[in-house]
Amino acid sequence: MRRSLGLPLLLATCLVATPALTQRSSDAELLDILTRRMKICAEQTETSARLSCYDRVESNLSAPTGTPAARVLAPPATMTPPGTQPLAPPARPGEDQQVFRDPATGRVYDPSKVGKDDGKPVPPEDRAFDPRAQGRSIIGPAPGVYSGAPRSDTPVTRVIGSVPRVSGPGSNVPIVTLELPSLRVVPGGRWQLTMNLANNGQRVIEALIGCTFNNGDRRVDEVNVSLRNVGPGDKVTAEIPGPPSSIFVDNAPCAVIAPLQ
Repeated sequence: MRRSLGLPLLLATCLVATPALTQRSSDAELLDILTRRMKICAEQTETSARLSCYDRVESNLSAPTGTPAARVLAPPATMTPPGTQPLAPPARPGEDQQVFRDPATGRVYDPSKVGKDDGKPVPPEDRAFDPRAQGRSIIGPAPGVYSGAPRSDTPVTRVIGSVPRVSGPGSNVPIVTLELPSLRVVPGGRWQLTMNLANNGQRVIEALIGCTFNNGDRRVDEVNVSLRNVGPGDKVTAEIPGPPSSIFVDNAPCAVIAPLQ
């Protein structure tokens, strides 16, 4: 059969069947050219494509006298059997079998690195928004904004006067008296409430005061204030921080939670 011819037989045939080419070049040159063509055919992975390549070389060798040498010198075309897809280029030794090689450019793409920047700096306009990178570790209301539960504050107190120690058993005088002389915005952009507390009793107390900052009748902040170590007969003052000044506040009522007697 024609397709069973081996490489030595085809090479021998070429020396007999191509007298025109032999006249234009030496036998050694022609043998070298045909050896390269046959090597190309041998590298075809598909059996049908490889045999077809051998047929093309043999047909060129059997061409009539006067056929241009370019028919023999031209590389044989790669044949793909009908209904089949070309095979992807084989992976290089040591290359991950999951990578993709572009057959046109030869560039290798690793799916695990798709979308990565390979250490290149990314301009700010191309970065995805990350709320965790905005300077706060917890997403929630800003400090001082009412979130449904009162916050706690223990301000520093200072004595501004004294009062009679007349509160006690059988007396109608409350143990503490509360005054709220001012509500204003202070440098730094926050509301601040000034609180004065008088201890009308005979012992050192720790007072707990509940305050709310309101916009009309709407509560915007709430705080429980602890005034510690208020001596007998002492009148003390403290500054209570409120919400940011960007939130409108027009009243801040407070009430004594403890001690009540």
